[in-house]
Amino acid sequence: MRTKSITFLLLLLLSFVYQGFSQSYNRFYEQGMKEFGKNNFYAAAQCFKQSHDMIPDVTAITEKLAESLLYAHSYEQSLSYFDEVITKSPGKFPMAYFYQAELQKTLKQYSDAMSSYKFYFHNFGVYDEYHKKAEQQIPSCDFAIKNTKQANTSITKLKAPFNTIFSEISLAEYGDSVILYSALTPNEDSSYFTAKMFLNKHIFTFEKLVRRISEIKTNVIDLSISPDQKTAYFCACVDTNKSHDFKIYRCVFDSLSWSVPELLPEPINLAGFRSTQPFATRINGNDYLFYVSDRPGGQGNLDIWYSQLLNGHFLKPENAGNTINTIGDDVTPFYDSVSTTLYFSSEMHKGYGGFDIFSSKGVPNNWSEPVNVGLPINSSFNETYFTISQNRKRNYFTSDRETMKIDENDYHFNDFYCFNNPIDSTKNIHLKDSITYRTPVTIVSAGKNIKSKEINNTTGLKSEKPIVYPLYFDHDIPEMGANKSFTYRQLLNQYIESPESKIKELQELHLENAYVVFSQALTAILEKLKNGILVEISLKAYTSPTGSRKYNTQLAERRIESIKQFLQSFNGGILKPYIDKNLRLKILTPEIPVSNGSASNEALQMASQRKVELGIYIQK
Repeated sequence: MRTKSITFLLLLLLSFVYQGFSQSYNRFYEQGMKEFGKNNFYAAAQCFKQSHDMIPDVTAITEKLAESLLYAHSYEQSLSYFDEVITKSPGKFPMAYFYQAELQKTLKQYSDAMSSYKFYFHNFGVYDEYHKKAEQQIPSCDFAIKNTKQANTSITKLKAPFNTIFSEISLAEYGDSVILYSALTPNEDSSYFTAKMFLNKHIFTFEKLVRRISEIKTNVIDLSISPDQKTAYFCACVDTNKSHDFKIYRCVFDSLSWSVPELLPEPINLAGFRSTQPFATRINGNDYLFYVSDRPGGQGNLDIWYSQLLNGHFLKPENAGNTINTIGDDVTPFYDSVSTTLYFSSEMHKGYGGFDIFSSKGVPNNWSEPVNVGLPINSSFNETYFTISQNRKRNYFTSDRETMKIDENDYHFNDFYCFNNPIDSTKNIHLKDSITYRTPVTIVSAGKNIKSKEINNTTGLKSEKPIVYPLYFDHDIPEMGANKSFTYRQLLNQYIESPESKIKELQELHLENAYVVFSQALTAILEKLKNGILVEISLKAYTSPTGSRKYNTQLAERRIESIKQFLQSFNGGILKPYIDKNLRLKILTPEIPVSNGSASNEALQMASQRKVELGIYIQK
């Protein structure tokens, strides 16, 4: 059940526009099969739902709908349709019983899950992969029933900018609270998403690294830096529809700059197979690279492997063995050299559901029996990417335990979570309020349109007072006579690439981050608009005090026009049907500040005045 979800979360959801279909359930079914084959599970589910509603008694359609919702992480809805399949066509679809058991366990229905696993194991087919999994999951359900005690651990869900309305992937903390993480980010109209690296502080070494990694212009995740901080490893994937395109790269630091990303040769990367989730560490004075692969010679599908780095060359990779690896997926390794403990996530060791985090003491070729780290760190959903901060104050992990609603269904997306180490439990977690610096590089399309999470209450969208979002402009932009079809996103791309944006002081404006946050807010209000709720967006333009009042007034008008064009074209025009109906734009009188000449940083002051402030008000 979990293989497709852990492979790459950005495969999850693709929005799909249905136009020109005849009212034929067959057409929707055929299109659903095409989308399913491309891993576009949300689109597939929408097609199968249309077909199912037209002819609900065809259980083959219901089964594909249930499976699509499963891989789209709509667990609750998926289970209801698998129940329908089993009720209407008992025994006809054996895998429906297995998936029913998996989903019951995910939703903490452990007794029902145990019965369903037993029924599947005793009644269907030969002793294949799924029978082995069902057999192992029976005692796992018993474990979950008997181990309900929660440790006295306070779990914190990180706030923006680390967690966004999009899906988060992996995170690591280095040095003095320097966070490097990978997450999804939208292109200029939010119709496509790319996995990218981000950091939260202006630290020369790390900032250079993120910029260097971004140069390969593809999906990048799972960054790990060697203990001497001279080599960085990460995973990149060009085509997310092809799982074997996941490969491991590295960059080397020479005290001034990072080298161009280099694809690791065999034996680490093996043609036709996945190599992903690298973690570099040092054990007993020797350098090792742990990673995950489905290469031949493993115990199951995705296994944990490791290779020793000797004299600059990787030795033949070794499988972590059947103490660690299972017949299922075992992923996201993290080795703590201080406690000599390997942390990893597994779907088949005894756990509470989905992927749980486990720990095993030892060194390569000598591991203790893995121990489930327990509740509340683990849940019945997926917990992956456990990591300890370099200063050993905090532990992080990724989980999809919380739900959000899309089209009246609950979906589960990854977020970052954190808890203090027991040795430092008196310290508070301060990272959640810091500002993320998003590198100014052109956003690259991954070819997938992914449904976004609703903005949580911390954004204040439900407040009676409008929330103000500033969007910044380059000097004298848009120019006089410029094409009125331009949008703010196009202007921002030019600004980001301009020499002025590279000035250190101006980077405090976080140009890209400001745009992403506003885009997230627009995505969040879409559901409000669909429900007929009145939303007002106010637009107030500012200019710097240079130039005549007449010139600046015209400049302000051009800036307002670029924002209006952006709103019209946002995410393929999804807001356009609501503009001038229940989405109202209110143009405020522009403001031209007058400098008092006492600013300590004139460049920053001038740049901060070149903006349009957008206020979003949602009617109660």
